Amino acid sequence: MLKISTIILTLFPIFLICGKVQADSLVPLYKLNLNIEHDFTDASYLFSRCSSLSAATYRVMGNNDNFTQNLRLYHKTLHEAFFVLASYAESRAHGSDTSNSEEISKLLASRVINLTEIYSKEMEINYLRSGSHFSSDLMTEDLRLCGELSQSNMR
Repeated sequence: MLKISTIILTLFPIFLICGKVQADSLVPLYKLNLNIEHDFTDASYLFSRCSSLSAATYRVMGNNDNFTQNLRLYHKTLHEAFFVLASYAESRAHGSDTSNSEEISKLLASRVINLTEIYSKEMEINYLRSGSHFSSDLMTEDLRLCGELSQSNMR
């Protein structure tokens, strides 16, 4: 029993550090020089990040009784809406050639899944450090920007 707890206590900080390295690879969206009005690749990336952030938030809320069902549904809907926008922008970035649409869909799904994992790890680390999933600059600023983007697109 003592060996298992020693191993866990030894490995836990390593897992935290490894997870943080991945999360540190993401720069808050406001610090990126994205030109979403004229560059469909930039738009696709932005919408992918917002889709991933919404999916990660939905995932965290799914395990927390403090969030209402309406709030969970809101983030699930945001995830799906941003994914559709990312898909549209990605297909526009590749031109009108629809022969590679399945490839584009796979690429986009993979990107969103990877980004969702990074955001989820960031939320877990934040929670362990501060008691809040959304305490880092990455989380608060990306939530703010994606929230503003969702409000402007839903008008």
